[in-house]
Amino acid sequence: MDPRVRQHAETIVEHSTGIEAGDDVIVYLPGDAEDLAVALHELLGEKGANPLLLTYSERADRAFLRNSDEFDTPEHELALYENADATIIARSGPNPSEMADVAPRPRPRTTALTTP
Repeated sequence: MDPRVRQHAETIVEHSTGIEAGDDVIVYLPGDAEDLAVALHELLGEKGANPLLLTYSERADRAFLRNSDEFDTPEHELALYENADATIIARSGPNPSEMADVAPRPRPRTTALTTP
């Protein structure tokens, strides 16, 4: 794991949230933030907190919203957040720096196979 992820998790747990032993903590992250989820869970375990990991999927939300006439936050979701001592939420998108450490070079073209 990149040590910066652990440092970020430490900042969240130690400075941003004030989590204490016995706290019920919702960790709401996208699936591609698994390293952060792991680091947070390690630290929350050390604190004696009770984490619950929820993942976010934009595709799933889109599918639901396109096929639902109305949407109100469900009572069971409201109850979850109302009863939590802390909530950690992060969202992410594509990483525009993903290829920053790779020298630019021509890429092979991809061609679609078509049938006559």
